Amino acid sequence: CLAFESYGKKQSYNAPVSQEAAFRYGTALNELLNGPNRERHRLYLADGTVLFWTGKPSPLEAELAAFLSGNTDASAEDEGKSQDDATLGNIRVVLRALREGSGVLSVLGEDPETPFYVLGLSPNAGRISVRIWHRDTLGGFVERLRRHYEALDIVRPSFGKEFPTIRMLLRETALQGKDENVAPLLGGALMRSILTGAPYPDTLATAIIRRIRADHDDKQHPNRQINYLRAAILKAWLLRSPRWHGEIPVSLDTNRPEPAYRLGRLFAALEKTQEEALPGINATIRDRYYGAVSATPGSVVPRLLRTYQHHLSNLSPGGKVTREKLVQEIVGGIGDIPRTLSLEEQGLFAIGYYHQRQNFFTPKGEDSPDTFS
Repeated sequence: CLAFESYGKKQSYNAPVSQEAAFRYGTALNELLNGPNRERHRLYLADGTVLFWTGKPSPLEAELAAFLSGNTDASAEDEGKSQDDATLGNIRVVLRALREGSGVLSVLGEDPETPFYVLGLSPNAGRISVRIWHRDTLGGFVERLRRHYEALDIVRPSFGKEFPTIRMLLRETALQGKDENVAPLLGGALMRSILTGAPYPDTLATAIIRRIRADHDDKQHPNRQINYLRAAILKAWLLRSPRWHGEIPVSLDTNRPEPAYRLGRLFAALEKTQEEALPGINATIRDRYYGAVSATPGSVVPRLLRTYQHHLSNLSPGGKVTREKLVQEIVGGIGDIPRTLSLEEQGLFAIGYYHQRQNFFTPKGEDSPDTFS
């Protein structure tokens, strides 16, 4: 006998709900899903719907939901976009709380103890399946959200969004970046990690690494393969992984000793050398070798270093010296090249590649410790 049938009750009779209670929660649910203020309370993740609401009226309720759904522009206050004063004030409160912590809420007139609820629903054979049910306070939720963005923090290009939405992160795992190609269970798993501060799912990192290997840059998507968001996701995943110990820098760390990180930097330097030696090349070594070098570097790196010597000879004398210094500095700290890299090491390889690549396009000051550009 099943535990929930131990009293002889089956089907809906093992957890009876009165008609009045069913009417009340059904009416409330329909209001959140389809009422006039539905955009303040819901967002779509893959095949599911996530609902948000507070236990008492709060001016931040709409702005928090909008941050997660992408229905408001976090830079509106800086770009002078048309916003009414109340909405603009709420956006500033959210921005400040995400940057400084939930303690800002009390200073700005918000009650951090306001109850906050999250409900995730998905269709299930003609019924509704509850994927997420989370209760917290407004202050607790903002703090979890702030820590999520703190984990994602990585050097970004000028067009990179400081607070990417959950949907933006999920699209990086999908074929052609389409919502319908996101794995059905991944949205709920990512949302639970954000709400609870738990490790991000390994399936998230696996999907990102798979897309890095499969995608190629083109004129319409010049920075698709290893972009800001994918590097940020891998950084956040590593930081919370129980198998990872230590920190990961926001930007390039030339003293970082891990072979995987240095191999990523090396691959970026070899690719940059090829681009400078062969301007306008259609496909770089990244398109041909990224998957192999990030998984089995021991069998690929020696071959790439031989090709690099040929490319190096086509650079100007000054460029040749600068690039050779950089490559020697990177290789000198690797030691024996590992035959294979684990999933965590492949993530670190991608971060090292991204850091070095970004550094090439960052203006260097006179006092900059890295002038290899």
